Amino acid sequence: MLSGALLGIPTRLDSCSWDGYEPSMAYNFMSPENYRFENLQAFHFTYDRLYNYDLLEESVSEDANLQDWVAHLGPKASIDELRKLVYGSSEEQFRALAGAIKGMHESPYPISRFKLNEEFKAGKYLEEIEYLAMAKQFEPYSSYYDEWEEKDAAPIPGFRDLVNEALAAQAKTANRFLKLRYGYQVVRIYHRNRYFKEAKEAWEQHVKPLADVKSVIWWWSMCDYAGALRNLGLEAEAAYHFSLVFDHCPSRRGQAWYGWRIQDEAIWQNSLAMCKDNHEKSLQYFLRCADPNALPIDDVKAMHDLEPNSRYLELILLREINKIEQHMFGYAFESETPFHLGFSPDYPSDTDYSPAEVKELRDFVASALRNANHHDRDFWSLADAYLSFLSGDFAEAKTKLAVASPGLSAPYVPKAAILDVVFKICATETIDSATENVLLDQVTHARTLLGEDDQSRLTNLLDDGLSLVYRKQGQIAKALLARRSAETLWDKSSLAEIDEMLAFIRRPKNSRYEELLGSRIEGGENSLLELRGTRLLGEDRFDEAIKVFEALPESYRAENSSFFLEDDPFIGKTHDIINCEGRYCAAGKYTKLSFAQRVQELRKLTISDHANMARHQLELGHAFYNSSYYGPAWGAMDYYRRYTWFEFAFREPEEEGEKAPDMDEVRDRRLMDLAVQYYTWAMQNATNKEMAAEACFHLAKAQQNIGYMDGQDWEEQQRPAFDQLMAQHRGTKFYTRMVRECKYFYFYSRK
Repeated sequence: MLSGALLGIPTRLDSCSWDGYEPSMAYNFMSPENYRFENLQAFHFTYDRLYNYDLLEESVSEDANLQDWVAHLGPKASIDELRKLVYGSSEEQFRALAGAIKGMHESPYPISRFKLNEEFKAGKYLEEIEYLAMAKQFEPYSSYYDEWEEKDAAPIPGFRDLVNEALAAQAKTANRFLKLRYGYQVVRIYHRNRYFKEAKEAWEQHVKPLADVKSVIWWWSMCDYAGALRNLGLEAEAAYHFSLVFDHCPSRRGQAWYGWRIQDEAIWQNSLAMCKDNHEKSLQYFLRCADPNALPIDDVKAMHDLEPNSRYLELILLREINKIEQHMFGYAFESETPFHLGFSPDYPSDTDYSPAEVKELRDFVASALRNANHHDRDFWSLADAYLSFLSGDFAEAKTKLAVASPGLSAPYVPKAAILDVVFKICATETIDSATENVLLDQVTHARTLLGEDDQSRLTNLLDDGLSLVYRKQGQIAKALLARRSAETLWDKSSLAEIDEMLAFIRRPKNSRYEELLGSRIEGGENSLLELRGTRLLGEDRFDEAIKVFEALPESYRAENSSFFLEDDPFIGKTHDIINCEGRYCAAGKYTKLSFAQRVQELRKLTISDHANMARHQLELGHAFYNSSYYGPAWGAMDYYRRYTWFEFAFREPEEEGEKAPDMDEVRDRRLMDLAVQYYTWAMQNATNKEMAAEACFHLAKAQQNIGYMDGQDWEEQQRPAFDQLMAQHRGTKFYTRMVRECKYFYFYSRK
């Protein structure tokens, strides 16, 4: 049983490796990129498909077609030159070249500059050039249409004349390579113009008899044929032919993947009945269980019974392992996962795999490994050990890996090293200095065998796992630093946590891992002291914050941009300004220290300087408003301004357990309440109508923001200060200016 200590801290990484490399966030210790599938080399694993979107790019088809031409034309025909010839020439140029080959005139530029020009002069490849000329004629009639936009697209007039020309050319030539291509053009033009019955008949009559021709065009034409079958309602036949294309033609795998579908049991049985051998049947099971929503253990077993040495079987097994792994591990520093809960029976029921299903797949792999010969036994051995681990049996996993490791081939040694370190990290339930050094050494050594992504995954797991154990042991500072996210440390840590980190950084380090953790605080003790003072400001503990800031070295206060405010916080803004770039902001006029000192000075002046009390109170209202989420001086209270809304943090909870306000939301609500308080006092104590109007306007802005925080709808928001501004200050210059400058207030005043 795994300790509840592993995996599950809600944060994100900034630097996800010791060298600053930025990796994938998902934990993946049998990563698909490390397991090569020769017959699926163009494929890339995802949860919703089995190919890279690049497979749908035109260049993929072009390359496959050009390789076909190279095989046909011989060694002088290079891919690069044929690309210029086949895809860079017009119909007119091909016609002119054909005339040159016949001796009618000189070869046209730039055709004459190809290496094949000598063959052209010798009269060779005339039929091929004439075919390419006709293929150029077909292009406008055979282009893909957007079925989302053009469901009722009409056929292009005149395409039937081309069909007749192509069939005549096919009948005339003895060249079976070209016969196939003429037939393909006919099937393709019928299919694109939605003449599906004619496309089906053309393939069966003019393409199917050419099955002996070794060409990618055979499979391209079959893909169009399968599409025609689908549109004619022949679902089983379509699924069967799409599966063949998927199996044999990488350049059409994306299309075949989308085309293959089984809608009911009758179609499934009929498609299986068409299969000629166990491989084709196994392929049908593969395509069915590759659905992202499938739980395909039964299909995996059926594949194994039909074709135990199939690479497709290994691919789908790896896919299922990765799906289980995703649910068990989740993402780096994610919240609770089944691993975190120790494989308890009540772990989240919305995951794709239950513990019983994980065990069933584990038992199947263990049994299959004992009783069958596989394409890649090393892969099955590691899968067997890893599934024992994912099932929570660490002892069995360790034993299986130890038994398999001595006999592994060289490519599998680093793969086994990943699993070995993962097992050791996840088995750790208590940590001391010796354990820290041992685990760090093991991860450091394993990283030398691995690529960048795998290096970062091990690094993440070590930090993630140890962080949770530290938290369990009450070592809060080390738990925070193990997560090593600047956003978490500087944006989310509480005063108590900051004090823990200060104590940690000040004491001698007892292990190399502790030294690594200490190095993650950029700026060291001084940066933590600035953070502590910033938190004190957010809690309205200004005197304490001033003492912390004054203790910082003058050089630190002068050189660190985080210590300076982006704008003068004591000036009211008609419009909320968040980003001062390109705006009229007084950047650098105040630091966190001078801001705090001025706030405390103004607070004293509101008591001692009665003549200017309202002006001082107005400036304090601006100070608290502008240092909140809504103002340009938010950097006085925080290091990161959130980009998401308050999510109605202060509304009455609608459901039990609904999200409570976080530290930033509580702080910003406190700041807005202070702004309302000082704006209200300034309005009440104003010595002239202009100042009263100004205070009233800014009070209305603060009231409106509180409405946003409380989750009020636009129509529900109460803005009594706007009403008061209209009722009592309509004749002031400030009122007139606000109607002109603030469109929101303009429309409010006219409702």
